[in-house]
Amino acid sequence: MRQIPLRERVKQAFKRGAALAKRAASRQLSRRAPQWDGPLICVAMVRNEIDILDLWLSHLLALFDRVVIHDHRSTDGTRARLLELAAHQPALEVRLYDGEAYIQSELMTATFHEIAASTPAGWLFFLDADEFLLIRSREALRALLRAHRGATTVRAGWINAHAVVPGAVLDAGTRVAGWHLLPRNQSKIAVNLALAEGITRIDVGNHSVRFNAPPLLRNVDILRILHLPVRSEAQVRAKVALGYPAAASAYPGTGYAAHWKLMGAQEALDDLGFCAFNYGAFDRAGLMRVAPPRESLDAPIGTLVALEPGKLSVPHLVASA
Repeated sequence: MRQIPLRERVKQAFKRGAALAKRAASRQLSRRAPQWDGPLICVAMVRNEIDILDLWLSHLLALFDRVVIHDHRSTDGTRARLLELAAHQPALEVRLYDGEAYIQSELMTATFHEIAASTPAGWLFFLDADEFLLIRSREALRALLRAHRGATTVRAGWINAHAVVPGAVLDAGTRVAGWHLLPRNQSKIAVNLALAEGITRIDVGNHSVRFNAPPLLRNVDILRILHLPVRSEAQVRAKVALGYPAAASAYPGTGYAAHWKLMGAQEALDDLGFCAFNYGAFDRAGLMRVAPPRESLDAPIGTLVALEPGKLSVPHLVASA
């Protein structure tokens, strides 16, 4: 194993300084923007996430006024649970996608255009089932977004983490440990619907968007994400077996989801902390395999993120084959 390369550390330090300056400029410029307001909306695509689903939905329903989830051929009880909850929770809408290819970008782009056409103001987030915004309430999220209302897009950076004691199902009491600084930093995008006219596409992975003409104030880093991509060896193996072929068939030749294949190629996945720290970090030589430093975050999930378990009052289904 190796350390984070010096070149990568220098690049990340420069980016942190630039992000701080951009965030300050965004606050100043946003004071001149109109005080528009609108719903907070989240769109997602999931497949076989039953071990984390209820915790994640509790989080989304605590923060967002509307949640649209595309289920991609789930067979572990995820689809049944989503449909059951959607029947009782007006804020949750479930859409079924049964194609073989993982056409995330196409589905997210189509849903973005649909929502943007009918929603003149508000914010649209794109989150995966292993991603939780590190903010404690909907009111706090609204206030933060209002302070950056002049930005066309904002970003939330990953804090990769893992359960200290891995369990079958994650809940609010699960203690997680993770890292603010990673071998390769990744962010997820959110769109200001009041300024979204020039956006043409949501890129695969929901890390960025395409513009007709890039606006001056975009991609402002204002949030962090508690990212739990590695929860058990079985979960990783299943993701590699199903997710990588589906992504490779949708985006051939792009290298997208190569980190799944590289991680799955390891003979043993018993060190989940190592896997979580290196998740998404690869170069021409393969998975970077950087030795994790001491975790900079260590706390129960329920103390870190907004949760509203009362909205999941329908009894949980037994996972089906």
